[in-house]
Amino acid sequence: MKIRLAFSGYYWMLGILLTGFCVISGCNNGKGKKTEETKRVKLVSGVSAQLARHRAHVISQLSYTVDYDIAADPAKAIQAHSSMHFNFQDSLARPLQIDFKQTGVASVKKMVINGTQVVPNYQKEHIIVDASQLQKGPNQIDFEFQPGEDALNRTADYMYTLFVPDRARTALPCFDQPDLKAIFKLTLHIDTSWQAIANGALLDSTVDGSRKTLHFAPSDSLSTYLFAFVAGRFKVATGRIAGHEAKLLYRENDPAKIKASLQQIFALSDKAVRFYEKWTGIAYPFHNMGMAAIPNFQFGGMEHPGNILYQSSTLFLDPVATASQLNNRSNLLAHELAHMWFGDLVTMCWFNDVWMKEVFANFMADKCMRPAGSDASFNHKFLIDHYPQAYDEDRTAGATPIRGELDNLQNAGLLYGNIIYHKAPIMMRQLEQVAGAAAFQRGVKNYLKDFQFGNAGWPQLIELIDRETPEDLLKWNRVWVKRAGRPEFDYHLETKNGSISKLLISQHPEVVPGKRPAVATGTEDQEDTATDNQKADTSAVWPQVFDITLFYPNGIKVIGVKNGSASMEVKAAEGQRAPLFILFNSNGMGYGRFPASGIMATHLNLIGTPLPRASAYINLYEQMLAGKKSAHGLTPQRLLKAFMEATKTEKDELNTKLLLNYIKTIYWDFLPAGTRDSLAPVLETVLWSAMTGSRTANIKKLYFEGFSDIFLSKEALARLQSIWQLKKAPTGISLYEEDYTQLAVQLALRIQDHKANRALLDTALARITNPDKKASFKIVMQAASCDPDQRDQFFKAISDPDGRKNERAVLSGLYLLNHPLRQPESEKYIKPGLKMLEDIQATGTIFFPKGFMSALLYYYNSTSARSVLNEYLDEHAADQPKLTEKLLQASDLLRRSNDWVYSKQSEEN
Repeated sequence: MKIRLAFSGYYWMLGILLTGFCVISGCNNGKGKKTEETKRVKLVSGVSAQLARHRAHVISQLSYTVDYDIAADPAKAIQAHSSMHFNFQDSLARPLQIDFKQTGVASVKKMVINGTQVVPNYQKEHIIVDASQLQKGPNQIDFEFQPGEDALNRTADYMYTLFVPDRARTALPCFDQPDLKAIFKLTLHIDTSWQAIANGALLDSTVDGSRKTLHFAPSDSLSTYLFAFVAGRFKVATGRIAGHEAKLLYRENDPAKIKASLQQIFALSDKAVRFYEKWTGIAYPFHNMGMAAIPNFQFGGMEHPGNILYQSSTLFLDPVATASQLNNRSNLLAHELAHMWFGDLVTMCWFNDVWMKEVFANFMADKCMRPAGSDASFNHKFLIDHYPQAYDEDRTAGATPIRGELDNLQNAGLLYGNIIYHKAPIMMRQLEQVAGAAAFQRGVKNYLKDFQFGNAGWPQLIELIDRETPEDLLKWNRVWVKRAGRPEFDYHLETKNGSISKLLISQHPEVVPGKRPAVATGTEDQEDTATDNQKADTSAVWPQVFDITLFYPNGIKVIGVKNGSASMEVKAAEGQRAPLFILFNSNGMGYGRFPASGIMATHLNLIGTPLPRASAYINLYEQMLAGKKSAHGLTPQRLLKAFMEATKTEKDELNTKLLLNYIKTIYWDFLPAGTRDSLAPVLETVLWSAMTGSRTANIKKLYFEGFSDIFLSKEALARLQSIWQLKKAPTGISLYEEDYTQLAVQLALRIQDHKANRALLDTALARITNPDKKASFKIVMQAASCDPDQRDQFFKAISDPDGRKNERAVLSGLYLLNHPLRQPESEKYIKPGLKMLEDIQATGTIFFPKGFMSALLYYYNSTSARSVLNEYLDEHAADQPKLTEKLLQASDLLRRSNDWVYSKQSEEN
């Protein structure tokens, strides 16, 4: 014990010194310093970019001691005290702003500056300290306070902190910006029945009656958004990860899931850490290794060092899990562990570069969990994991650049989304290909080495990679990173005597109605000029490499294309036989909207391997969304029939899931209700036949889930009711508690008798054995009710921030509330739902605003719903530009489906 305490004291002081050194490295904070020094720092709510720059100049050697006294009863307020230690240097002696957002119960009870008690001067979410109260050099400020609890996620049985991007300031007075890294020394007072983990390792625990006090070792150097702890009634599992002892807290109580999952969680984590250590050349950089599986966690995971949080349902799987579920688990574990190097060891200077930590986490996770076998297997998984979700945002009028702008951290949550999680990894793979894998790795390793335990941004990284390659990466960067949207490809084919005489491929920026200005500019990006931006709107070219494949009734011809211009001739195609159709991006390496024809849609059976088939499905779907019936012969109904036909021959599990997702979207969103009703029996037959005809249990289950989602006939209702009541799954399929719960929800949507509907939902609730899942279902079942009063009560409850704390359950319920089978009665929720958006953005976690918008609007295709949306946009777009971008992303399917369903384009030839 003495040895550990002595080490901790040394570690504590060393960390403070490192923090003082590293906080300024890489961030280019000296840029514009003379102007900044003569400028008055404006007092505004949130953490402005100007305030962050100023404090990075004048604050160094920062540390915090924090003490929370947490009652097991959530009705009792948490009491806390803290100290902040820092060096202060400000030649102009300006007031210092300390961040503390007093929402709810939050308040400062006592404040002491360098030994002198003062009255807190609280203004606009800051505690203002006059420079005369500070001294040049070391300072100490002590607080007694009551924290706000929104970011503490407190329930009757457990709590966990979630401070990203700027919510640490709701839980303690601090400098809440990523480039003021600090050492955190934490003490917790909790119930003896509770377990806890934190960034630092547990030093000791003392018991006093029903209470215990936990002292944790000082953390490594961290940004405030990474300071974290978890406490509550958890089970504890231990294992070893890359030689480190690791602890896992969890609340899952299903013995089958626990047995099937615990060993895999540790094994996959071990694999990931060892891979990253080898690839980066840097050993696991933090002294503690811990994780917690959180029920109904708002995110998939959160990368706090020593205290990684995971969504419990993603980690703990049934003994018979699908390939997608297994992929999701391995990807999630690898993603969060990649953050230990990418985001935690080296952290962005400002949240406009939040995408950097996310792109590397996803990109490196893909490398780490690469499927065994050929490049095609990896490219296939990469394509399905990233492209559909990237396109979902990048095709919209609200598409944003990968690297955006940010004036205030209170808006940082709106930067998150599919662009940074899914388009950015595609971009990074292109960058690796352009620079060369070895040069790319050298540049990244130098970046991690140069800025470890400090901060750096994209300019520093791209410069280091650029040094390793002769390619002009700055030019490449302008279109891939700074520009929103994707390229649209087209081709011109000439034939003579049955052979190709000319094949011309062209690309240009995709035009989307209502699209906002495409190129991001900012003070750091001086190479962009207004003229460059205007030119980029019409002449941008995305340099990239991909394959095209010529398909014939009895063979194929694959041709590699290196496309770096607006128009190019494919010389390798000349002299080849005229094909039946051409599949673009057949190797899944390119990015954009590629040509896809109705002829290809009717000959999908000729595409013999999974990767090009997946690419064909994606290309066809994207062309259908574009609405170009005259050019490509693709209408929603025709594409749905082609995809239904494809189910008869598709044997790959990942492709099956992709295909079913497209089938369900077209069926619910792009067909008029009458057409859907008439087509339902046919689709039911196709999916049930595909299920019974498959030899693979996981694919059988995917088809069963697809059938359960789309069914409308009385015969299907009776069949599924029997399965649910008897708990007897179809032959060859394993159904578990959560599967039966989901089936109950689908049945409830179709059962309109109030008594029968209520009995079904009550029975489903009673069958749930996990108390956390039971609490969530109580929320969802209101939205699934056929009683309009129950649905109104659900919507009224979520109109209040307290009713939205279980964000996952709220989103599940909101999708049900607005399901096509509840329309048009549910349209009344759209307008008040849109009015809630600003409050939701202010009170919810980072993914919740976009999730709320999507759940509110996803299933609609009516002109009346579109009119309500347009009215809101007309009134609020100018005042809320970032929120508007998210709304334009979330409402993209509404616009496109409305165009198809209520225009001449929906007429079949």
